[in-house]
Amino acid sequence: MLILTRRSSESIYVSDDIVITVIRINSVTGEVEIGISAPKDIPIYRQEVYERLPKKQPPSFLTKLFTKPKD
Repeated sequence: MLILTRRSSESIYVSDDIVITVIRINSVTGEVEIGISAPKDIPIYRQEVYERLPKKQPPSFLTKLFTKPKD
């Protein structure tokens, strides 16, 4: 796992089309508000929602992006 440190209003680029931006950090509750800019065909889920998805989902965009094709 890659761990990066960002401040409020700073971003992380996953690819040319996917940008994750820290919007706000609440030091009292520990919550971090993030914004994700991605193409509409890229599904984005919170962990608790993703874990409830049926297991027979096709590979995600990121899986396709980072998996070498078999020869």
